[in-house]
Amino acid sequence: MKAKMKSHLSPARRKLLEIIDSLGFGTIKDLSIRNGEPCFDPFPRILHDIKIGADPAAQPEITNGDFVLKSRIVELFEHLDRIECSTITIEIKHSSPFRLVIEQNSPAPRSSAMIR
Repeated sequence: MKAKMKSHLSPARRKLLEIIDSLGFGTIKDLSIRNGEPCFDPFPRILHDIKIGADPAAQPEITNGDFVLKSRIVELFEHLDRIECSTITIEIKHSSPFRLVIEQNSPAPRSSAMIR
């Protein structure tokens, strides 16, 4: 992915970035990806993690201006670049992607090291 700045992202990727930033902790489930781009029709399920009895953490401030993307965001979009058509789940911690689960209908390709 060439874009390292928010302004270089497509509108769909900017929308995903804003959801990740505003969520803080939680999960984005059943997000459709087509040709590397997030699709919000239908809108994914959003699970917001809230720890009961803890002091509320300062919510991240959504920046409307341009900024350099965090390395985890860049890595997430690099993974999306390789997805033609699939459904994904993204776990979010500290307003950053932590884990990506890709749903696929065909068996996972095997690496040549695994083939004997």
